[in-house]
Amino acid sequence: MFFEHSITDYLAIPNHFTTFASLEPAKPLHNAQIGGSFFIIHTMKTSFAKPYSSPKQIVQILKSRGMLIKDEHKVEKYLMNIGYHRLSAYIYPFYKTPKRDLLLKEGTTFEQVLTLYRFDKKLRILLFNEIEKIEVAIRSVLANIGCQELNDRYWITKPECFANQEKFNQTLTIIEEGIGIKQRRLH
Repeated sequence: MFFEHSITDYLAIPNHFTTFASLEPAKPLHNAQIGGSFFIIHTMKTSFAKPYSSPKQIVQILKSRGMLIKDEHKVEKYLMNIGYHRLSAYIYPFYKTPKRDLLLKEGTTFEQVLTLYRFDKKLRILLFNEIEKIEVAIRSVLANIGCQELNDRYWITKPECFANQEKFNQTLTIIEEGIGIKQRRLH
């Protein structure tokens, strides 16, 4: 792993842009494609009206809004690991109308919010898995049809096989730069 700077060096400095990137490709899952990964942290100079609230304080805020919490310490741990802002999207359906009043419906529990969060997480994993299968199938069908119709297994590298040759050349250049190929094309 390559880190331009230590995370703690810059997280609190406004107007500082830090990029973290991995030079090693991600290890593939049994059916995933190999690819690199990166993330960017950008601290903004925008000041926020709301001060930081610790997980302990957030538990008290949720209770004041009407949430039933059996084990405060356990909820604090969830807030530390998942984060309030991620969980807030799953709390939203439990608010009474008008939502801006931030009052929860009678009987709303943290367990209900967590159940909704876990359901959404499992659904996303399931959908991404199925979308990946569809993507692979479409790529395979396109490759097979192209080879069969054009009788050329390298058709995908030839601009004359595409309606917009200029766009094709631009895209191919971007791909070649991305994988480190210097103008080596099969013709």
